[in-house]
Amino acid sequence: YFWMHLVLSDLRANYRRSTFGIGWSILQPMGLTLLLSYMMSRLFQSSFTAYVSFVLSGILGWSFIGSACVTAP
Repeated sequence: YFWMHLVLSDLRANYRRSTFGIGWSILQPMGLTLLLSYMMSRLFQSSFTAYVSFVLSGILGWSFIGSACVTAP
């Protein structure tokens, strides 16, 4: 409960006056995951579902590292 409250308050503070709001923080990684998974499945001629978990974990990890570097003091 504590961690979820911290995450939600951070999202509300970051996207308070934005047009798309909190939904953008969910739609952007999901859209990028779907696009990259589709492209890789076509490029390597394998199933689409084989890449979704790998691409999503990579995007989330890269986003965490990028935001940690930007917001570090």
